[in-house]
Amino acid sequence: QILESVHILLVLLSLVGELLDSSLIFAETFNGIGSTSLLGFQFIFQLTHPGLQFLELLLSTLHCQLLSLIQTVLQVLHCDLQVLLHSLQVRAGVLLLLQLLSHHGGLHPC
Repeated sequence: QILESVHILLVLLSLVGELLDSSLIFAETFNGIGSTSLLGFQFIFQLTHPGLQFLELLLSTLHCQLLSLIQTVLQVLHCDLQVLLHSLQVRAGVLLLLQLLSHHGGLHPC
């Protein structure tokens, strides 16, 4: 009976060993897939990092150019408004002069 118990124990241990082997092979396969995926992601990030740096430089250049364009447009608009203001001031002065002359002329008819 002891010999049969030892055989049963050996058979049981060998089955447990085969079960553990298959689960370890399964885990090792997933580890290989995971490390391959990790290397793939690292490679993708290494490729996209210079692209993102290029986009950052491009956007900062465009931002600078756009701000200088807006500044130029605002300066032109400022000059146009000054010309318009000057013409309005001249017209107001002419109207005031005409009113004074007509008022002055109304007091002393010629």
